[in-house]
Amino acid sequence: MLVKARDIYEAWFKAVIAVLDYGRWTFKEDSRILEVEDLVLAVENLHRPSKHPEVLEKVGCLGPNQLEVYVKQFLSPDRMGFTYTYGERLRAYSCPSCGSTVDQLSFLREKLSRFQCTNQAVVALYNPLRDSDSSRHGDPPCWNWAQFRLRDGELHVTVVFRSHDYAKALYPNLYAIAMIAEEVQPSKPKKLTLLSSSAHIYEGDYEAVRRNVAPFRLLYKV
Repeated sequence: MLVKARDIYEAWFKAVIAVLDYGRWTFKEDSRILEVEDLVLAVENLHRPSKHPEVLEKVGCLGPNQLEVYVKQFLSPDRMGFTYTYGERLRAYSCPSCGSTVDQLSFLREKLSRFQCTNQAVVALYNPLRDSDSSRHGDPPCWNWAQFRLRDGELHVTVVFRSHDYAKALYPNLYAIAMIAEEVQPSKPKKLTLLSSSAHIYEGDYEAVRRNVAPFRLLYKV
């Protein structure tokens, strides 16, 4: 399914409404979810908005102050006591067996500065040496992969999520990806293509989302 939006603000509303209208109930590990498989979200203007949807906190998402703290984690290599953070995977991706780490954002900047038309400016957040333990129910990153390309004076960002909570996590993730794109190429226009293999709303959040987001259907048609 393809959802097109002008910016992050509109993208969140349209994507959540798409799951409400076209999702099917299924199970994810130990949770029941309303899911759309392989949802592609195309955002024409990837920039950090000046204001956030007022209903975010009503569906359990981060408030504006919490959002700023959250997105800063994407640029920090510090795990901050967690099993992983996206910032740790981006700034200090590690090999447990050899002890080496790599700053993938520095790699992106260098690659794009040296080769303007490269298809090799790619980052990985899933780490099979740390995340594929089949003997336990682990917590691997939901965001797995991203590519950054320069085309016709624009930065095109493509990201893949294996699993994506659209009520609570999509908007903070979009906001943080916009910030990362600014870090990589601050002066160029930017657009985003985001693939969520499982775009979903948890059963426990469904009523809050239905009450607060569904009334925007006429304004944000999918």
